[in-house]
Amino acid sequence: MAGYHGPKAISSVQSARKRLANMSKVLQACNREALMYGNCVSSKENISRDNCLKEFKALTDCARAASKRI
Repeated sequence: MAGYHGPKAISSVQSARKRLANMSKVLQACNREALMYGNCVSSKENISRDNCLKEFKALTDCARAASKRI
């Protein structure tokens, strides 16, 4: 069967779809951190790596915690 990669591939796709479906819930749970990060990024005229590292870390930490609860 062309394109079929077995049950492991199907499980991986299902897992990715579930994570994507939960993304809106994660962002709702972390709306304050997302807003702070977005404000930081948009306030920079020439954004470069690590300019908003503190805000990004707060957002990723929140998202990880929220995704465990969902």
